[in-house]
Amino acid sequence: MFLSGSILIALTLIGSINTAAVPNIRTFPERRTTQSCHATDHFFYVSYSILIGVPYGGKTDCDDTYNALESATHSISNWQCEENDGNIQLWFNVADYSDDEINAALESRYPSVAGGFNCPNN
Repeated sequence: MFLSGSILIALTLIGSINTAAVPNIRTFPERRTTQSCHATDHFFYVSYSILIGVPYGGKTDCDDTYNALESATHSISNWQCEENDGNIQLWFNVADYSDDEINAALESRYPSVAGGFNCPNN
């Protein structure tokens, strides 16, 4: 069985592609760790809802995250840390907007989150 000239040329060219020389070709899709942070002002306190695209680590991870946030803000209440589709979901209240402190505490706990955290200040 003979291959036509154009098919033979095409197969030769396909075999000569060097993927190392082409930086945008990836063997596996790149997964970026993400987050989502929302704050609601209730006048006397602010409620935060934060979804972190990091695998849920259980009670110890939740306790360590609580301690980091409490140390940063000194006013965490109504704390909840749960699994949400395999990721971490946080809900908590603080006395007032503490975005810089919350963002810094969460970035220290979850440095793999692309672009850091963006909890709002109002």
